[in-house]
Amino acid sequence: MPDIIMHVWDPKTQEETIDLEMPQSRMAIGVLGDSDYADKVLLTPDAVTQLVESGVAVLMERGAGKGIYSDIDYANAGADIMGVTAELLKNVNLVLKLSVLTTEQLQCLKPNTVVMSSVNLAQMSDDDLPIIQQNHLTLIALDLLKDRHGHFVFATILHGDLFGKPAAMALSTCLLPSLTAILSSKNIRYAIQTYPALLQGVYCFQGVVCHHNIAERFQCPWKDILTLCWDWN
Repeated sequence: MPDIIMHVWDPKTQEETIDLEMPQSRMAIGVLGDSDYADKVLLTPDAVTQLVESGVAVLMERGAGKGIYSDIDYANAGADIMGVTAELLKNVNLVLKLSVLTTEQLQCLKPNTVVMSSVNLAQMSDDDLPIIQQNHLTLIALDLLKDRHGHFVFATILHGDLFGKPAAMALSTCLLPSLTAILSSKNIRYAIQTYPALLQGVYCFQGVVCHHNIAERFQCPWKDILTLCWDWN
């Protein structure tokens, strides 16, 4: 049996910690678990390995694999397993979660963070938009992304008949091209310009609402994402 190296951040355990001082050039992804999709996870350990080998740091919330994959599976794939969600969120450039982030989670994000998740308007609090605007967050709704045939690929998987590892593999396969576009450019505007599939999922760009349903929900003005991405002034 191979040796298992598992990095854990936990204030109760001073002996097992990780160094979060990463070079500015290194991108970091945070992966959160949630109970809304108990039988689904966004990244498989194999996907984590691909990201880590490409130079991306992957920080995962403890238990994010929901029993489909264990923390040890992800640690062996190169992820850092963290027990304090707030610390994870403060140290990543991009956050992955199946359901919308809570207000408390949004408050932990550093400015200009990109969040990729499903969007549920009923779950969004009136307190969320000021946080999003002040921190210039970019929010991408996975369930709004379409394939080249116009199908809502994530929504189909999330609400379809695939469960457990088959669903995880399907979600990872759909997600990795979008992640690659964002991580390789290190500039969300350029990533959206060069990977048009992302356009359909962006509902808030650097703090500006760019989806009419979100604007109606918060009763605020909105701008078209095409205008925002190609306006250099």
